[in-house]
Formats: sequence, structure tokens, C-alpha cells
Amino acid sequence: MGKKRLITIIAIIGMGFCIFPQIVAAGQNTVITSSLTNFSANKAGTDFTDNFIIDSLVLTNTGDADATVSVNFTSSYDGVFGLVNGTYVISASNYALGSTVWNTLNDDGTTAVLTDKVPAGSNTHYEARVRIPPGQPALDYIGIIEVLFS
Repeated sequence: MGKKRLITIIAIIGMGFCIFPQIVAAGQNTVITSSLTNFSANKAGTDFTDNFIIDSLVLTNTGDADATVSVNFTSSYDGVFGLVNGTYVISASNYALGSTVWNTLNDDGTTAVLTDKVPAGSNTHYEARVRIPPGQPALDYIGIIEVLFS
């Protein structure tokens, strides 16, 4: 049996041009400069330290004001948001993003504000972590996350 993967597809919602549109508040100008979305090792019944992607999302802010980053899953099944395979879901609260503080996403699909901002004239490297609940079927899961800047 081959390895199973958890894939997060990063979707940027808003206005702008080219591949990574953005919502821009006065003073900040933030773009995604890199994203890695595939968890290669997946261990069920683990905590957030076992399944992670270093530099899953790298954001660069060329503006003169710090950028706040908000995220939410848009993929769901039966009202539970997160990584999905058919009727199976690894709920959003089992998924965390951060640089120094790892914030979990919301199972109801509402927006979570990340503690780690993107400083003006700088970049922030976010790590993605997933906790796979015990007994979760070993399947390929995918999910779509909205990323908003303000």
C-alpha cells in the first residue's frame, strides 16, 4: 500500500493580478512568495508535532504597515470544514498555521486571525501542522484554505 497524503490547496481570495490576488489595506502590500502544501508523513493518533510542513506558506509584505493574516477552510462535508475525502473529514481544528504561535482553524468555516503578522517591509514563514485523530481512515485528503490580508 502506498503512502497517503494530506494536501492543502492555498486559495487567495480578493482582488489583484497574476497568480496571487490579495485584499490590501492602506499601507500593507502582502503577497505569497512561496507555498508548500503536501504533508509527506502522516501518522494517525498524533499531536501537532508529528505531521508538519516547514515554510508551508511564505508571505512578503513590501508595504509600510504590518499585515494581519486571516485564514479559513472552504472545503467541507456535512457542515464540518477541513481536509476532506468523500464523507471523511480531518476537521479544521486539527490544522494549525503559525510562525511563533500556531493557531488552529475553525471547524465551522469562520475566519481565524493568525497571531503572527507579516511586518512591514519583511516576510513571515508559516509552518503548517496537522493532528490526525485516532482511527481516522488512511486516505488522501485535500482542502482549500482562503488567505486574507488586512
